[in-house]
Amino acid sequence: MIYWLLEKILILTVYADGTITDSNPSTRISIINPLGEGATIETLLNRIINFLAYEIGPVIAVGFIVYAGFLLITAAGSKEKVDLAKKTLLYTFIGYAILLLAGSFIPVIQDVLLGSPLPPTNNSQ
Repeated sequence: MIYWLLEKILILTVYADGTITDSNPSTRISIINPLGEGATIETLLNRIINFLAYEIGPVIAVGFIVYAGFLLITAAGSKEKVDLAKKTLLYTFIGYAILLLAGSFIPVIQDVLLGSPLPPTNNSQ
């Protein structure tokens, strides 16, 4: 049984259209791209960043703002707690700003991973 399964796995061929088949024409399995037809790595990165920046990020940022307010209210004049509340608020805004700017990093990541074409040089001089 195991040898038969290994043989079937080794015989399978993946075609460019996402269809898997073996030497038997009656066996045909389609693999559907969960991101949609024509989706790329850029699409995946955009969806992840949009989810984090616009759905999860605001909830976490508001939570930390409330936490900083709680620290400030319960400081009772303690300079250390007031400073901690200010730092928490500052780091919350910095972190959320970075999260909102994350979408602009996608072209940079693509250039690093895929390589950017060099601009044409003018050697006529």
